[in-house]
Amino acid sequence: MITSTATAHSVSMVTFIVALVAVLNPIGNAALYIGMSADRTKHEQHRISMICAMAVAIILLLALWIGMPMLDVFGINLSSFEAAGGLIVMLIGLRMVRGGSHTHVYDTKQGQAEEKQKHSISVVPLAIPIIAGPGSITTVIANSKNFPTLHERLELSGVMILIAIGIGFVLFFAPFIGRCLGEGGMRIVTRVMGLLLTAIALQMLASGLAGLFPGWL
Repeated sequence: MITSTATAHSVSMVTFIVALVAVLNPIGNAALYIGMSADRTKHEQHRISMICAMAVAIILLLALWIGMPMLDVFGINLSSFEAAGGLIVMLIGLRMVRGGSHTHVYDTKQGQAEEKQKHSISVVPLAIPIIAGPGSITTVIANSKNFPTLHERLELSGVMILIAIGIGFVLFFAPFIGRCLGEGGMRIVTRVMGLLLTAIALQMLASGLAGLFPGWL
């Protein structure tokens, strides 16, 4: 019994990590980061990457710890949120599979030029909504039901902090990664992540619908 419970916990953790990394899409967003920070000095670029990583960690932790209470305040059923979140994440995944960006609002030269005029892009728009946007927040809240105990939530918090640190490293070395992978390589990574994300989104949608219509599914 203990072994099966531990196995289920491990599977839930691995599924969550894959889904979150896919929706955060650090490699794909690295290309956007390179374009947005091209006119900054190396010191400024490194500072942006570190601040962005901290902001992503804070956003994800807030989604984990206060996401469910916020749903309760607004009277939103978790199954409804999970089903809606599955649809949102699926759309993001399908767009990534087709080679598009899930941050199209900032994917134009005009949008990038406007952001370059601002003092900093670390938190807005880079951390939110480009990296830790609605898709990642939805993924965290929808999967939080699989980690109900305090110990599991703390473990999950540690995992998300490590993922945020990883994003910081990717952005820190984004120019080098971009040169190594090339534009074609980064597109391939984005599409593979999109495929994984779409499959996981289908599971989220099915789970949400099963909760909403237990007698039908």
